Amino acid sequence: MKIFRLLLIALVVSVGLDATVKHVDEEYVQVQESITLVGSLSNQTYSINPLYVGIDNIIVIIDKEGANSIELVGGLSISSSLVVSDEIMLTLNNGATINVRLADTFTYDVGANQEDSIVGQQQDFELFVTETLGFSSVPVQGDSPVTGGSVEIPDETGGNIDGMLKKTGQRKSYNGAGEEVSGDSIKDDGYYEMGATLNYTRASDIVTDEVTGLMWQDDEATATVESRKPWLDDGRTTDCQNDQSSDICYDTSGDTAVSYCSNLSLGGYTDWRLPTRAELGDLVDYSIYESAINNTFQNIISELYWTSTTRLNYPHYAWTVDFLGGYQKNDSRKNYYRYSRCVRSGL
Repeated sequence: MKIFRLLLIALVVSVGLDATVKHVDEEYVQVQESITLVGSLSNQTYSINPLYVGIDNIIVIIDKEGANSIELVGGLSISSSLVVSDEIMLTLNNGATINVRLADTFTYDVGANQEDSIVGQQQDFELFVTETLGFSSVPVQGDSPVTGGSVEIPDETGGNIDGMLKKTGQRKSYNGAGEEVSGDSIKDDGYYEMGATLNYTRASDIVTDEVTGLMWQDDEATATVESRKPWLDDGRTTDCQNDQSSDICYDTSGDTAVSYCSNLSLGGYTDWRLPTRAELGDLVDYSIYESAINNTFQNIISELYWTSTTRLNYPHYAWTVDFLGGYQKNDSRKNYYRYSRCVRSGL
């Protein structure tokens, strides 16, 4: 077993020797760069989200303390996997590699996404290996590693990820000083230009994303004060801050962004809703500064727009997307006034 385990580790470490080692204390860890993550005594969740794990990143997760879990967000596309008795290596469709040491001690939350309050299917190591990855059994100690083919983690949200991420819009590469570079000296989105080609159509004040199937509100209200609402009213926001476990943190009744979308009637549809952070962030076109959104959208303002995603551990805050430069931010208290662009699950 020792030889096989060393072979598996070598596949990752030989490529990722220069990766940063980070000791993490936070309960929720968003994996998003080449790094070795070493856990603490607390119970921790490591989120593997296709929106954040970068191209060719190499991530090693080591955590032998506490009760820990791996969150595999819906839409994650695993191109291949390699398993031994207590370790796994997942290769994603963008070339990123996730190596989990002591994998048999983790719980696997398949399809979960804490940021969007989505509960997945909890599996122990054996169930994850056999049911999700599709192996007949977990190799026993001393057995050779087993390898598997492609697996799609289902997206249960009706949202924007169906196994193929869209291009970000970035077509040029820049160094740390902001200077444009050519060639392959910097391998970022501008170099790879991977993903599905952006494809939007517009009719009756609605823009349809032909890649994801989502339909987006694009009437005049999306860029006027008519859609500018709080997430919660002042009283509920204060009460939520004082009691963060209270259901009042999600009581969006009244004149709020959530109510605005749920009451919207547009293009003959009445099933509109406030988009998740992932959905709204997916609209950003990173080739544009100011109104960083595809020009199929006609009603645009370079301001903060609400998402339905509450900030983890701070439920009196929610995530926004800033269409000035495409940034996603978590510093808006829920009683702040922000714009709304509603969405519905269409195609």
